[in-house]
Amino acid sequence: MSAESPVLQDATGGGPSEREALNTQTEFLWQALKETANLVMKASAFYLAAMAAILGYVFSHPLAPQFRVRSLWILMTVSLLFIIAVGAVGWGLWTGVRDLESAQEMLSADAFAKLRLHQFFARARIVFWVVTATTLLTLVILLTAIGRSLLE
Repeated sequence: MSAESPVLQDATGGGPSEREALNTQTEFLWQALKETANLVMKASAFYLAAMAAILGYVFSHPLAPQFRVRSLWILMTVSLLFIIAVGAVGWGLWTGVRDLESAQEMLSADAFAKLRLHQFFARARIVFWVVTATTLLTLVILLTAIGRSLLE
């Protein structure tokens, strides 16, 4: 038995192969979280661009009231689908960050404590909820304003 084996067993609860598996898992989770967050940002930009294009057309052209009401229903339906999709992806991000935290702690509980990564992950959860709440509030305000404008 080498001098390195007890340290690895204490840190990960297993041998070098388990430590390698945890490293691979951690790297995979980090990449998946980055790509998912990037996808959410791109989807949000696309959603806002599509909304702007539709609204630009509706407000710049004289339309019959029934078409304005249909436009409002289309915008509300697209927005609802967008909210559902972002909610599902947000749940995935939430659980992914939780899994990443667990994997990081399993790799090295001492380094995790010394670097105060519990605080980092707690701040990440707070930021997640602040961003989610402000995004939903912004969508509600926007849809309310659009609905009132289209129905006038």
